[in-house]
Amino acid sequence: MSNYFCKFLKGITIVATFILTIVFLACNESTDINFEIEKIESLYVGDEVNLKVVFIDEVNKEEFLSKVEWKTSNESLATIDEDGKLIAISEGKVVVSAQIENVKKEIEITIIQKNNFDFEIKVIGFDVNSFIITETGTEVQFEAYKNDEKLDDVVWSVDSDIAQIDNTGKFFAEKVGKVIVAAEKNTVKKEIEVTINERFDFDIKQNNELITEDIVLEIGEELQFEAYNKDNKLEDVIWTVDNDIAQIDGTGKLAALKEGIVLVSAEINNLKKTVKVVINGPFDFEIKGSGYAVLDSLLQIELSYKDTYDVSFEYYFDNKFIEKTIDGLKAIACGETIITIKELNNNIEKTYKVFIYEISEQAITVYLENLYNNLEVSSNVNFVKNYYDSEIEFEYSSNDPKYLDENGNYIAPILSIDSELCIVYYIEEEEFVSFLPIVIKGWGTEFDVVLNYLDDQIPQETQRTLYLPTTYFYYDTVIDWYCNGELLIDGIFAFERNEGLNYKVNLKCVIKIGGKTEEKEYEVKCIMLDTNDKMLFTFDKYVNYFNENVVSDNVELPQYDEETGAKILFNSWNEDVLTNDGIYTIPLNDMSINAFLTVILGEYSKREVITINVKGMSYSGIWDKVDSFLDRINKEEIKTQKFYLYGWEEGYQTVLTKNIGYLPFYMMEEVKTTVDIVPDGSPLKPSRKRTSTNYITLHNTGMAHPTATAKGLNEYIHTTDRVASWHFSIDDTEAYQELKLDEVGWHAGDGSTTYGTIYYSESASKWCIGGGNNNSIGIEMCVYAGCDFNMVMRNTAKVVSNLLVMYNLTPADIRQHYDFSGKNCPQVIREAGRWAEMLELISLEYFARTQLQGVNFEFISLTPEYLDNTGKIINNPNTSPTVKYKVIVEVDSVKKEYTYESKLLPLK
Repeated sequence: MSNYFCKFLKGITIVATFILTIVFLACNESTDINFEIEKIESLYVGDEVNLKVVFIDEVNKEEFLSKVEWKTSNESLATIDEDGKLIAISEGKVVVSAQIENVKKEIEITIIQKNNFDFEIKVIGFDVNSFIITETGTEVQFEAYKNDEKLDDVVWSVDSDIAQIDNTGKFFAEKVGKVIVAAEKNTVKKEIEVTINERFDFDIKQNNELITEDIVLEIGEELQFEAYNKDNKLEDVIWTVDNDIAQIDGTGKLAALKEGIVLVSAEINNLKKTVKVVINGPFDFEIKGSGYAVLDSLLQIELSYKDTYDVSFEYYFDNKFIEKTIDGLKAIACGETIITIKELNNNIEKTYKVFIYEISEQAITVYLENLYNNLEVSSNVNFVKNYYDSEIEFEYSSNDPKYLDENGNYIAPILSIDSELCIVYYIEEEEFVSFLPIVIKGWGTEFDVVLNYLDDQIPQETQRTLYLPTTYFYYDTVIDWYCNGELLIDGIFAFERNEGLNYKVNLKCVIKIGGKTEEKEYEVKCIMLDTNDKMLFTFDKYVNYFNENVVSDNVELPQYDEETGAKILFNSWNEDVLTNDGIYTIPLNDMSINAFLTVILGEYSKREVITINVKGMSYSGIWDKVDSFLDRINKEEIKTQKFYLYGWEEGYQTVLTKNIGYLPFYMMEEVKTTVDIVPDGSPLKPSRKRTSTNYITLHNTGMAHPTATAKGLNEYIHTTDRVASWHFSIDDTEAYQELKLDEVGWHAGDGSTTYGTIYYSESASKWCIGGGNNNSIGIEMCVYAGCDFNMVMRNTAKVVSNLLVMYNLTPADIRQHYDFSGKNCPQVIREAGRWAEMLELISLEYFARTQLQGVNFEFISLTPEYLDNTGKIINNPNTSPTVKYKVIVEVDSVKKEYTYESKLLPLK
């Protein structure tokens, strides 16, 4: 082939390639994409953030978002995934890029350590630079801010005694000079210099005399005021008055123009002083009084008028209601009447309306009946607090506090409720109670009641056949159920559990009441089979946690295990130390407590009583123990509450009572105890000995009649044919022992179960522990009307602590009747939320008995108007007073004295 021909072919090839390139580019022409990366300037190490691109032009965003390619310049500083999720790893600067096709954008992000902490000091009322100037006797508020966030837990200090600063940053200038104010947080310290100058002050004078009382002028009079700094008369004073009944000029000369009260102010150097001037006009008088009077008492009427010597008053009234006596006007009959009072010299006549009422149970009953008898409640009720203007106060409660509480707050029930309003009041310290019928109006119909019932009955998910309600207790109700349009016979919904996936079904109910029909659908998830191995794995995980750790802080106790989906139930028997929610309170000593752990997964479950080791306080010696003990006795706030006593006797099923407050002073003497053993062979007891003593079981008697004291309960057990027996009956003054300490009683309702067993109570629908009868000592706490239940609890704690020592037990071995049988007992303590308080009382008594032997305590109230020497609150005025007391402690002939104070909370 000739060279010419080769050159010819090569030329054709070049031209063809050029043409193909032009065609390819034309076919694949693209438009540059205009976008930016959302700006982020800095992150902390460990932060995670989702970066985003922002399109500036209108494009198919969904198409291009899928094409974003994210990269970082240094993966040791930060990483980013394909969705733009950036994780800051270490300190430094990193460039993040986003590329869509041929367009690439970048941003630079600075990553810093979180401990690069800084803040600034601000001062209220000052423009802070490097120092501030203030005056002696003034307060200045310092604050610390990081950005715009106010910081707490800042350590404030000053470098000189010419000023003081507290832990909130409040600064008080005491002497002239300079002082450095320092604020420190997270090892960062900031300082500001404060200059304290002599404080400027002055007084307003009249005739060069200080003004010590209100000035009285007549209309038309003038008066000269002056301002002095010590003995120096001040010029350039700004004089003002606060209304137009007087005028004052620039020299301080005041002219009285009209009758009334005017405030005269002098201002200089931003300091303002004020005096009051009373300007009298023509004679007039006012009648002052409450408008009420108590039968057979003198009317409290006052006449208010300006001082004058030429006035004379005459009273005119209906003799049916009022009579004139040597001491004044006396109310002689109940009712409303008018008194006319005439000033004779100026011929001014005024009237005064007064309502005369009687203080008696009968009169107050009529008064309350007129207010509340058959009251229909459909909104909040503004309860009357006092009987007219007397000191008799009313306390309210209803039989249905869920819908009408003691403050009159109303929540509508579904249907109207016939209820009862209980009103308590006192006449000369004698208690009276009125019960008045009321109607709490509802919002719905019978259908709403049935639907509300069904909402509680139909689960969101199920692992077994559902027996859906086909009737309701009231209203002659018929309920039909359908699944996928098919009627469920007898309301039975069944499905096959297998290894498949969970799924949901819709269940429709058709409710028929009195010829009317309503429908509702429920979505229920059908749970397929779980494995027993997963349940056991979950159970062991939580048991191992407590076996391997000593609890010394709050514990996270989930109700649901994320890993396996198992349900977790945790029931602590020492809620004063570790609650069911895992809240920890440090005990006085290291201790081992028990809890009931239950794990449920599908049809599988396991439950055991587990032991939890808890870290207590540590001590350097006996006085350290005394300090901790007394600190635990003292309360920052003394709790008060209203609660109910419960009984079976007619009229005493619920008895409203009060805890007006107490402090658990440690009394050295034991509770007076009378031993009166039920005879052997009595059908009330098994007449056999315990094989072991593992618990102390607490009960409330369920007897609220005033005769159900410890002595009355002792008489009852010796005369009744009711098969029940217990070891001690305890009230607020004494105790009775009815069984020998080593014999079995019938009190816990758990039959012949023994210590360490767990069984299911069908009657209570709960799992219980065994050994209440066979392995515990039973104590009945009296709840009779009129008892001081605080003292019942304190006396019980003292008796129980003695038994704990005797049987080598600890406060961790206290149980409720409820734990053994599921019965709501001790009901008063449980319903009032006082179980943790009961355990704390026992723990205090136990600690004193085991750790403070040979230590003598003497408690002395320093506020005897509120608190006595046993720790009882004897008077709660509902004004939140501070109660104070001291404790004299003697150890080995060495005495120390402690002083404490507490805030007494009002009784609501």
